[in-house]
Amino acid sequence: YILASFSSKVWQLMLTQGVLFGVGASFLLAPTNSLAAQWFDKYRGLATGISIAGSSIGGLWFTVATQSIMDQIGPEWALRILGILTLVVTGTMNMFYFQRVPPKPRKRIIELSVTKRLTFWLIALELFAAYAGYWALVFYIGTTAKQIGGTLQDGSHLLLVLNAGTVIGRVITGYIADKFGSINTLAVSLILTVAIEVPLWMTAKSLAPLYVLCTLYGLISSTFISLNPVIVAVHFKDIPLSSVLGMTNMFSGLGGLSGSLSQGAIFETYDKRMNFTNTIIFSGTFILLSAIATLVLRAHVIKKGSDRRFFQRIVVDDKLVLGEPFTKAASEFKARSPGKSALVLGSTGEVGREVVKHLMASDAFDKVTVLARRPIEYTGPNAEKLKQKPADFENTEQLERDFAGHTHAFSCLGTTRAKNGKDAFYKVDHDYALNAAKAAKTAGVEHYSNCSSNGADKNSMFLYMKTKGEVDSEIQDMGFPRVSIFHPSMLMCDRKEARLMERAASYVMPLLDYVMPGKMTIPTSTVAWAMVNNTFKKVDTPVAELLTNKQMLDEFKKSQ
Repeated sequence: YILASFSSKVWQLMLTQGVLFGVGASFLLAPTNSLAAQWFDKYRGLATGISIAGSSIGGLWFTVATQSIMDQIGPEWALRILGILTLVVTGTMNMFYFQRVPPKPRKRIIELSVTKRLTFWLIALELFAAYAGYWALVFYIGTTAKQIGGTLQDGSHLLLVLNAGTVIGRVITGYIADKFGSINTLAVSLILTVAIEVPLWMTAKSLAPLYVLCTLYGLISSTFISLNPVIVAVHFKDIPLSSVLGMTNMFSGLGGLSGSLSQGAIFETYDKRMNFTNTIIFSGTFILLSAIATLVLRAHVIKKGSDRRFFQRIVVDDKLVLGEPFTKAASEFKARSPGKSALVLGSTGEVGREVVKHLMASDAFDKVTVLARRPIEYTGPNAEKLKQKPADFENTEQLERDFAGHTHAFSCLGTTRAKNGKDAFYKVDHDYALNAAKAAKTAGVEHYSNCSSNGADKNSMFLYMKTKGEVDSEIQDMGFPRVSIFHPSMLMCDRKEARLMERAASYVMPLLDYVMPGKMTIPTSTVAWAMVNNTFKKVDTPVAELLTNKQMLDEFKKSQ
């Protein structure tokens, strides 16, 4: 700024305000953009959006202040004052910057290893294309306003509106990204940007549609600036964040430079400085290219099993999330009721497998027995307490012997009609389930927990719901000291077996879950957590209870 104020020739301005300013701004940009992403996880998108929204607020003030100072004391002193102000503000703020993890000693400035990853090149392409197309409206909105009868003052006002929109847009999209995923949010915003920019700008005949355009463009378009640090932080955890951001920002600069030069040439050569038709097409094409690169990136990270959000098939990892209340309740249960033992039915299924993991991790039972047609693999904590027995659900006498000596039972039996046919489904989900429950009652099981299904009703016209409802009703009437029925909605997990309809639904149902929270889906690990956690609750009188999908989710969230 200050050196530029003494410039008297164009090349001097290019060297100072162009090259030197660009280098200095880069030194500020990379570390500033990377800090919020280091300190936040759950609200990383929102935190980054708020921090980067500061640049938009600065843009609002600088636009007005610069014009006012220039009008009062001229451009030279305006540059000097802005330079001193920038030094004071950024220098002071930089004193309070702290990295969450101290930087490791580095042998090289450029992390060449990232160039071997397709994820890096897709982010680089997305940024290059976005920056190549994004600045067209920012640079030419003033000229557009003047062409349709406005003034330079109108152009400044339009830029203020656009900047104000980016302040709100970066915060809102950061929040949305935390809910639906940063890559998904970015892809949608880029597509919407093209849908807004091209028709509104191309058909604008008055200032009103330009104000609408700048408002919407500001709200939606600049998400790639605030969301890319989040995306890089998620997918390059093993490499210093500021280094990768610096490398990706290089492509941002290349895109902005080549895009601006190309737009100027197109405006001169093809639009003849009369309109912006070809310039708009150029801008929209590159932003659309950026959206395509983002969608390819999304497909790539899904294939790798990364981020899981919005229309993306949910995959639940193997890491148990118990929570302090769960651990505390397990300890109190063990102290209050020593010598208890549990038996699990359906341990080869998705919910049953998770129930076993949670029971073993809780260490609340002296013994955990798995009754299944085939053995399961378990290598987690307290493995020595796990006993496995072959199951014969048609031999009731053997079932009674298997249940003997166990105080708690968890039934997760189930199959599908599509997989085994109507008769086999009914035999497993009805006959075997009731045979097991009757044997457990005869053997003296104190607490019987049964995983059923949301919508189970013995009077239903649908076989699945009717069967589940019949089993629920009969188990509750057997006279257990305590019986708990769980009604989960669609179970979300990474199934070993492919079920076409469930796989298709798992892309759509998470979106509906945001519209109707707690109604549509639930991870199998959460169902297992709820079943085991519920066991630890102290109950003084005989009770038969029903836990809904929402109750299970709410209970789990409270514990975290």
